[in-house]
Amino acid sequence: MTRKDKLLVAFFGVTAFAGFASGVHHLAHHARHHHHRRAAFEQRVAEVCVEAARRVDASEGSARARGVVPEAQRPARSE
Repeated sequence: MTRKDKLLVAFFGVTAFAGFASGVHHLAHHARHHHHRRAAFEQRVAEVCVEAARRVDASEGSARARGVVPEAQRPARSE
């Protein structure tokens, strides 16, 4: 091996090690802050559910004002 080859092997070895170290650091950093992202996601899901429930309540309220009884609240038919 020539001196140039040895330098290239050393350079690539150091950069490979630095790349792995950077990746491990990145994973560890995100693992520590995972609960913040999860909490934000859960909050968004809760907001979407509340908005959907309010839309259903509003549509049922307007149906009641027109005198229409929602299907779930109609008495069972006796045959």
